[in-house]
Amino acid sequence: MRVLLLSHQLDYSGAPLALLELAGALRACGHEVGLAALAAGPLGDEFMSLGVRPMPSPDRAFDLYVANTVLSVPAALSLAPSPDKVLAWIHETEFFFRILGAGPRDFALDHLRFAAFPARFQLDEFALWMPAAVRMQLRNCVRMPPAEPAAVLPEYYACSGPWAVRKNQARLLELLKGLAKAPTVWFIGADRPPGLAAAAHRFMGRLRPAEAKRIIAGSRGLISPSLSEAQPLQAEPEGVLIWGVSPTRTTKARDGPLQVL
Repeated sequence: MRVLLLSHQLDYSGAPLALLELAGALRACGHEVGLAALAAGPLGDEFMSLGVRPMPSPDRAFDLYVANTVLSVPAALSLAPSPDKVLAWIHETEFFFRILGAGPRDFALDHLRFAAFPARFQLDEFALWMPAAVRMQLRNCVRMPPAEPAAVLPEYYACSGPWAVRKNQARLLELLKGLAKAPTVWFIGADRPPGLAAAAHRFMGRLRPAEAKRIIAGSRGLISPSLSEAQPLQAEPEGVLIWGVSPTRTTKARDGPLQVL
């Protein structure tokens, strides 16, 4: 089968990384995979290493067009010969539209016939906007590198994503101040914001996926304070499940008190 993956961008953010994992799975199953993006980025080299051909201007028909995020849906619908050949993999929630001040119809979601979502609650949430579409769950998956058992408990937690209001890192730091013994957080993909006094924490800036995974695998756990997170994040180094900052539960910095378990 010939599959064209469409991404809104090719940076090291969550949705493009999830698409990279999907590309690898499709290639492993023997499918021919092409890639088109609305904006170029460093992740394009990772796709090429998997044998995925970049196609800035697709000029041939594909059997399936996968639109990664709602931002890619209009492009997929315009390229595909029929909406029946488009699958939208929607990582956003209703909160995303409120941030943009836009609505689902602005992204032609009502024209979709098939849509997949990382979290089950999205199936119902998006039913109002695409009642005729077949909706299914397709979880995100990121394969973590093996991690050697640490002789002592790691000293830091990891938090991934560029510094942004919707990523909610500032709120996370506020909550940490309320702890008697606040842990150190390494912020992957984020530079230290101007004027922020957070000497106890480290800001790693942009890292390649392999290096980011290594830091996450070596941490005490992964914290996701994002306001628009669609599902609990799961990392599996050598079969050990890490949910949020605890092996058994997810902790998210929203309105309630932060608990480090």
